[in-house]
Amino acid sequence: MRDPDPLNGWETILEDMLTDACKVVCGAAIVGPSGIVLAEKEGGKEFKAIELKKFAGLFHDLDSVLKTGADLGVYYTLRNEENLIYGSNDETEFCAANTKSAVLIAFYVKNPAARKQVYFAIKHLAEFLDKADMPKIGKNTKGNDVIEHENFLYKYHKPLNSTKNRHRWVCTNVYKKCSAYAYTIGRKIPICFELKNEHTCANPFKSSSNDVKSSELEDLRRRYDILAVTANARQQDLHKSETRCNKLASSNIDLARKLGELGNVAHIYQTNINQLIDEKKKLQQELDMAQAALQEKDEENQ
Repeated sequence: MRDPDPLNGWETILEDMLTDACKVVCGAAIVGPSGIVLAEKEGGKEFKAIELKKFAGLFHDLDSVLKTGADLGVYYTLRNEENLIYGSNDETEFCAANTKSAVLIAFYVKNPAARKQVYFAIKHLAEFLDKADMPKIGKNTKGNDVIEHENFLYKYHKPLNSTKNRHRWVCTNVYKKCSAYAYTIGRKIPICFELKNEHTCANPFKSSSNDVKSSELEDLRRRYDILAVTANARQQDLHKSETRCNKLASSNIDLARKLGELGNVAHIYQTNINQLIDEKKKLQQELDMAQAALQEKDEENQ
């Protein structure tokens, strides 16, 4: 059913924007309106075309499916949130989004953390699939639907191994126009385009200052929120530290004042002690003089 050409644009978008960004995904596919499989994740869990067609068909009568669940080989309990379908059984879960051009499906091992990752990846990719033009669907010799890739294939060189050059993707084909762009970290790639016979054309990979990457903006917002929370926490810690320092300084002032008062009291006590010592000396002298006088009188009487 699916054209095995590895340069299928849908394959590249799926691999670059979903599986690379969300390692927890064990299987993913993009299914056209007629049920034809436009792209599947290579490796991992494989699904039959008829199964993927059933998944895409869930959007046709969503209300009844949500009430009864879906028997897709293994029974899934379904729910719908923000134009997305979530399904879960004992071991796995899936998330599906219905876009203008196709239905995007991702399967992953049941895990709360994985669910959040897949949600953001699916929602992000669905925004770009809404901008993509549907490729032409033809018939092969057996009468099966096949994708006509004349206006959809492209080739590119892999970027250099150095992390500094990961944004440098060199085009090996010549392009006429791009109907939509898909953005990934460090590069952008055309979802759909037409070929041009001439050897000169504008480079569709050339960055523009007007190209705003929503994923990067979201990432920057998340980082800003984290930094804001961290800065607020540090500001509170700093305020607490300043309060403690002020209390310690005030305590030191009180201690210094008390020490000064104790010093004054000690000085007064020392002065009184010195006075008492002087008085004791005087009394001792008077006592010695009195004893000497008594001794003289005793001698005279004898």
